[in-house]
Amino acid sequence: MAELARLSVQERGALLVSEAKSSLKPQFARSISPPMRPFQTYREKKAKSLKTLSYFDCVNFARQCKAAALFSVALMDEVCSPSTVYGAFNAYDGEKTIVEYEFNNHEGGQGYQEREQMAWLSGLFGVG
Repeated sequence: MAELARLSVQERGALLVSEAKSSLKPQFARSISPPMRPFQTYREKKAKSLKTLSYFDCVNFARQCKAAALFSVALMDEVCSPSTVYGAFNAYDGEKTIVEYEFNNHEGGQGYQEREQMAWLSGLFGVG
């Protein structure tokens, strides 16, 4: 713990992110798949599946969440409309923070967002 205190906020955040990623990979590597992966095998069900996916809205899940969350929104995003991000953010029932990237598209805040994540995680875990 004394070694951790000597690290900068950015270094502590990077360490937390690294630890979180490495601890999640083995557990979820086999269970997470992109939504379109089933079409590799079931091409004939594409139309029906896409119709079903059109009803999928993260707002419905956000209402059930309780954990602290960091959201980000790119205001010029043409893939994930900012209104959907704000919809999920507003419905989210846990402690929440949002970072806006006014001039970004789907790439979001990139390095700026990584710094935001590190600072947010450091604050969440009381490391900063």
